[in-house]
Amino acid sequence: MAITLYHNPKCSKSRETLALIQQAGIEPIIVEYLKTPLSQETIQRLIQESGISLQEALRTDVEEYAQYIEGKSLSDDAIIQLMAQYPRLLNRPFVSGEKGTKFCRPPELVKSLL
Repeated sequence: MAITLYHNPKCSKSRETLALIQQAGIEPIIVEYLKTPLSQETIQRLIQESGISLQEALRTDVEEYAQYIEGKSLSDDAIIQLMAQYPRLLNRPFVSGEKGTKFCRPPELVKSLL
């Protein structure tokens, strides 16, 4: 079973999600999206497939949010473009596999994909 984890190793929720995947005997494909930023299309797909809102996928506690988004009236496409340009804006972790895509907050949500 192929599972892809969109991962930030500095994030405790992302590390917990990785541990749950590995405890299930699966070694996921790990995409460290801060090192290899995701395309706008990939970000849009992850959000749509996981069934969350753009606001849930957006981190508001980072400098880039205050600088580029806060207080501005931006379209969803413009926000996704900023998320692609400034990957710290993307909340995490996302996990994608044969059983679908989930935004795994809390990490236990990954179990439905295993």
